[in-house]
Formats: sequence, structure tokens, C-alpha cells
Amino acid sequence: MVSTLERFLGLGPGLTPSGDDLVLGFLLAVNRWGNLLYHSLDVQGLNRAIRQAAYRKTTLLSANLLSCVTKGQVDERLVLAMDGIMTGKPDPGTCVSHLLNWGNSSGVYAMMGMALAFMID
Repeated sequence: MVSTLERFLGLGPGLTPSGDDLVLGFLLAVNRWGNLLYHSLDVQGLNRAIRQAAYRKTTLLSANLLSCVTKGQVDERLVLAMDGIMTGKPDPGTCVSHLLNWGNSSGVYAMMGMALAFMID
């Protein structure tokens, strides 16, 4: 899983490249809801590996944001959207609004990462 996620780091334009936003969304999902999504994933090991790779492969701003999400610190809009996906509250429209209002396209790519967390086992 680490090698797959590392491939996305630094891909795309911007201060937070789209690949980084995708990884951020994935990390949010596994750090916040991993106990339901995965039973045997070493989340802390994954966090360490991605933090180390991020500081080698992407912008400092993006690496810092990725580091923060591995420590449970992330924009409230992303947390509300992720929790809404898992619980139904807030409603889907509000979740979409939160994601669309996070950066130029960062929220959309973060959502893709959240969705990816449901597809990998």
C-alpha cells in the first residue's frame, strides 16, 4: 500500500499537487475510520512511511499537510465530509459543499482518496 500511495506524491500542479490531495483523503479515511475499513492495517506504520516519503517527493506545504493528517489534524470541512460519508450526517449535499469549498480542486481529489479507501483491502 505504501509504494502505491508514494507514486501519487508530487503529481499534479499547485502548492498541494492533486496526487497529494488524493493521498491526504485516503489517510484521513484510514486514520479516522480505519478500524471499520481495515482490520489488519498497520496505520501508524503507513503514516510514518508516507510522512517520510512526502518530505522527499512533494512541496513543503503539502508534506506538512500530509504530516498533520497522520496526527489527526486536518481541515474541519474534510472531517465533516468524511464523517458524513460514514454516518450520513451531515447530509450528502453538505458533504459535497464542504469538499468543493476546500481549495481550487483539492477537495475533489481528497474525496477521490476517501473513496479509494473503500476499494482497497
